[in-house]
Amino acid sequence: MPVALWAAVRFLRAPSVGWLGVGAGLLALVAFAGDAQGFAMTNALVVLVAAVDPEVGGWRRRLGFCALLVVTGGLLAAPQLFPAVGLVFSGEPGAR
Repeated sequence: MPVALWAAVRFLRAPSVGWLGVGAGLLALVAFAGDAQGFAMTNALVVLVAAVDPEVGGWRRRLGFCALLVVTGGLLAAPQLFPAVGLVFSGEPGAR
């Protein structure tokens, strides 16, 4: 997770296709580690860093690049996330 956040900050500060691939790939690896909640928390931290880091630029630039990184990471992690989402929708909370 710390390496994924580092790569995300590198992409947000100096956007390029290479850093997008590295950042999104490392975000996806958090999901492939088997922790969908950790993936969600890592993405939330990426959004928080984009919101408060003064070196990222204006708010439109922050929002655009942050959304691009999160969506790309989600698409790369989709094979791992779809079963987790299906399990959530098929479960019955409170069922005995």
